[in-house]
Amino acid sequence: MEKETLLKSTALRLFRIAKTILFSFIIYFVSLPILNGIFREELQAMDFTPIYLCWIPMYAVAFWLGYLWQRKYETLDGTGTVIHTTTPKLSHRVVILGAEKTAIATNEPAKRLSLYEFIKGDGKHLYIIYGILAILNEVALSVGSVPLSTLLATTFPLSQIFPFPIIRTVIAYLVTMIMLTVLCIIKNRIGVKKRKY
Repeated sequence: MEKETLLKSTALRLFRIAKTILFSFIIYFVSLPILNGIFREELQAMDFTPIYLCWIPMYAVAFWLGYLWQRKYETLDGTGTVIHTTTPKLSHRVVILGAEKTAIATNEPAKRLSLYEFIKGDGKHLYIIYGILAILNEVALSVGSVPLSTLLATTFPLSQIFPFPIIRTVIAYLVTMIMLTVLCIIKNRIGVKKRKY
């Protein structure tokens, strides 16, 4: 059961991350005329640095839409008790890695997600998945795989700017993960506010 839950959770996360990458490209292409107008001189000089820097907030918006929009965040303690949730409606059942399905009572108090709880729960899985993507990005940049490096350029835009192998990906990964962690904490706090009657 635990392995099945892990596979389902991982598949769902991968789907949401793929959706996020797709949304980031859609946002980029929609805003491309504006970016071309603003950074015309840099682009004519073949300096795409401003475009890559713009991809950071674009990816944040895409992550919010593709991963966090209507996302339920539940964390269970060691006994399987829900210690927080951002979901306004609590009549569903929860599947958490390493825990059985647990019915949530509708009077469960809303709690803010701490950084530690996030890392212990959904965060560690995001860090691992994005870590694998960062490694793929570095390999693609090193061997000159343009399709793969282009696909991951919106996820790790800073890796396209810095010329130093490995260091560029580490910096890009850290910036992306700090941004996504902050967004997940904000999403939780918004959900907690919605649940306060």
